[in-house]
Amino acid sequence: MATMLSNLTSQSDFSLPTNMTTNVQGQQCQSEVVTKARRPKVSMNMLDTLSDWPIRDAGVASPGIEADHEVVYGTKKNPGLRCCELAYSSAIVRKCTNGSYVAKFCYFSTLTYPEYSHKYNRSVLYLAGKAVHEFDCFVFVKDIPEGSNDTCAKWKFAFGYLPIFDVDENWRKEYLWMLPVQTVRRSSTWNLFWKWLEQFDEQESKERYIKLALLSLAQLQYKKRDPDNRPFRYQARLVVTFHSDNNFAYLYQANFFWKDISLLQRTGQPDPDSLWPEVQCRKIPFNPTHGFADLLIEELQPMKAPRANKPRNPWPWSGEASKTSE
Repeated sequence: MATMLSNLTSQSDFSLPTNMTTNVQGQQCQSEVVTKARRPKVSMNMLDTLSDWPIRDAGVASPGIEADHEVVYGTKKNPGLRCCELAYSSAIVRKCTNGSYVAKFCYFSTLTYPEYSHKYNRSVLYLAGKAVHEFDCFVFVKDIPEGSNDTCAKWKFAFGYLPIFDVDENWRKEYLWMLPVQTVRRSSTWNLFWKWLEQFDEQESKERYIKLALLSLAQLQYKKRDPDNRPFRYQARLVVTFHSDNNFAYLYQANFFWKDISLLQRTGQPDPDSLWPEVQCRKIPFNPTHGFADLLIEELQPMKAPRANKPRNPWPWSGEASKTSE
């Protein structure tokens, strides 16, 4: 017995034969290769599928109310109406010639305050675990009255504002030039996104861009809502203004199933059993400019949404508004 034990201990501690070790290592490597191959990657086909939804015309909103006072117009250099802050802000948003922070944040915020407050400067589209694109889209959340228990309303009725500058022949180059420096990330995914967008004509590329911006807003709402009170669907809403169109602002909205939002962020593919949403587009006339602010709030304020019950401050980025901002 002692001889047998000495013989066993003299050998290597139950080491595998060389050929068997090689086979095991090869199987492990092969398993790793298979695992990596199965990881989803952002592709043009994926972007094609996720932006190929129908857009239905939801009609035109009734024009706003005319001014109850004398209208004083601006000059050619400054076309804004000077008689009141709301009319002036409406004119700036209507004829905005650049993507400046002041024009998008200050003046548009004036039109939606106090019912909505600015929350974020951009919305991000996530697909297959990657940040694919940052939209230069301002995100606004619903203000709720003090003491209200409806905490879900804040993100339930949130919306985004996306101005598109489409004066030149190729709106994508002009829009790309307008993007903030921190938004432009020259990664392979970022370049893939713009290369994909350039294969479409002007109109189709804008429509697909808007649809994916809607999806990014739905993802943000899904992230911010209470996980213990998660709804079955999320309604994403986006107000878009085109520099080439001084007659209307456009309200796009679509309903997304929560399961699709979750699957797209992780795998880039929606649930095969679910129906892809239909986008509704409603036109909001700028004229008369004095009535545009009230008309915009009316279109953005669903009947079930709570009112903020706060006075309307003409400059929401200062004074009382700064106290209520988060």
